[in-house]
Amino acid sequence: MLADNQRKEQMVWIRQFVASRCPGYLRDQMDDICQESIIKLMRAEERVGKDKINKSYTKRTVMSVMIDIIRQHKRRSESVFEEDSQASEDCSPEGSAEMSGLLNVVYKAMDEFPQRKRQLLLMYFRGVKLNEIQELTGYTMASIRNDIYRGKSMLAEMLKKTGYSYEVE
Repeated sequence: MLADNQRKEQMVWIRQFVASRCPGYLRDQMDDICQESIIKLMRAEERVGKDKINKSYTKRTVMSVMIDIIRQHKRRSESVFEEDSQASEDCSPEGSAEMSGLLNVVYKAMDEFPQRKRQLLLMYFRGVKLNEIQELTGYTMASIRNDIYRGKSMLAEMLKKTGYSYEVE
């Protein structure tokens, strides 16, 4: 095992390394990335010995942890989209047949949208706040607003073709 001051130096180096390479939307998870990296390195020390753990091995380990967390983040944001897609397929709203018809038209129209716009619109229509959408997707606020506005405009055009009216705010 590394001595206490060596471990502290390693932790400081890992934190600086993560801070310099961490995407903005993962800044709040920097401590988790550092902690998970330290745990993996300590386990590796037990397996292979502390003399085998060098900067290169440490960098690869930290990058591996960061990539895992980025993938988890993407899966979470994609799962929000999948839940909305399943909800649209299973949708049987209470109320009039006209409302049901309108929802079917909206979901069918949105099926033609690019995945990014569809994902953002579904989250927006579901009531997810823009800053939460930004955290989930990692997109900039300007691009989120732009894509939602353009998506709503595309939806309005498609709805007009089918006889419904929708005005974009």
